[in-house]
Amino acid sequence: MQSKTQEIKIATLSKNNTTIAVEIEQSNGKTFLKGFADELPKLFCDFPLIGTNDFNLPIVINSSNFNPTEPRDGVWLTDHNNEPKILENKQNIQDSVELYLILLEYASENNWQHLFHLAKTDTPTEKKWFSKSWFETNFQKPIRQNLLVTPIVDTLNGRLAIKNDESCVDFPCHRKKEIREKIWELCNIGNYFVLPIKDEIHEWYEVIWDKNDYLTLETIISWVASQKDLKTLSEQLLKSESQTIEWLNQFYDLISLDDSASNLINQDKYAVILNQNNVFQLKSKLSVDGSIEEELKNALIILGKDWREILVHQDIETREKIVYATKTQDNIIDELNKIIKEGKNENISKACDYLSACFADDTAFPTEQENIYTFCKAIWDMPEKKNCKTGVRVFGRKLINFKLSG
Repeated sequence: MQSKTQEIKIATLSKNNTTIAVEIEQSNGKTFLKGFADELPKLFCDFPLIGTNDFNLPIVINSSNFNPTEPRDGVWLTDHNNEPKILENKQNIQDSVELYLILLEYASENNWQHLFHLAKTDTPTEKKWFSKSWFETNFQKPIRQNLLVTPIVDTLNGRLAIKNDESCVDFPCHRKKEIREKIWELCNIGNYFVLPIKDEIHEWYEVIWDKNDYLTLETIISWVASQKDLKTLSEQLLKSESQTIEWLNQFYDLISLDDSASNLINQDKYAVILNQNNVFQLKSKLSVDGSIEEELKNALIILGKDWREILVHQDIETREKIVYATKTQDNIIDELNKIIKEGKNENISKACDYLSACFADDTAFPTEQENIYTFCKAIWDMPEKKNCKTGVRVFGRKLINFKLSG
């Protein structure tokens, strides 16, 4: 039986006695970078230096001039040491940085794919033969500086640098894979967010190092709060207001999947709940609308109180983790009667006239209100009749009797 052989392609660059290497794959006329196997050593001195497999490098470095440790598990790269062999090791690493930057530019310009592999630049665990501070200054820092400004991220708007003149790439960030995907889906709108292509968001999540580039749930919450109202948010999303409300419900669905994000809203850190005036409000200032008649809300506005400011928009669903009190029809009737009975508001007469013109289209509606409305209309200007729900008639009995007796 013949065993199958697998062809492995390696791209290399050399300077002096130092060579860097990456594994590539070619398919459909494109070149793809491949990740390294976990057990692969990252440093070679002609032969692998066993023990350097956890040395976090985006490249493999080989140099016949390396001076390895005695057990050949690394090369001496310690601080404050002018020993010639250590200085030679450091020079080999610095040569590899120069070669890496050439590779990075070439891969970007020639449309190599999966360039996130070149951004794996975490600081390795410190070892007795290795200084973290030396590595960060002489290897990590120059590499990351170039990674930020080289077009390496494939986005929905083409290949971009992580940081560019117009904006930064937004990398969905959450410990849970499914939530990262939902962040991407939610923010794949308008022109505000610059997202990697969806197929690569998890790989970028693993390698991106600057928290300012993270697109977290709190980032989105903060952004929604900054829009202040539905109109402004709709303009940012390039959607109609009804489409934006649909988007907001998706946003609330996403928030409900994370306790920390839900707590940001429950603790009033951000005003992101839409009220009935289409303005974003803090959760503690809002109540659920318990089927309150719209005409009662209008009458209360005449008296100087706008309950739509404190009622959750009726098309908004913020899910079970965000809980509110409820304002009912009886609550608003009590508020109206309180103001009217106090007799101090200069618009009481206007509000009473407004409510006297509210009629329900059912046989149970009291006939005395029709008689009162006709009588009042004959004496002074009254608003035209308005068709209302049956709840108004209960208030009407209380209100009209008070008005006539006053």
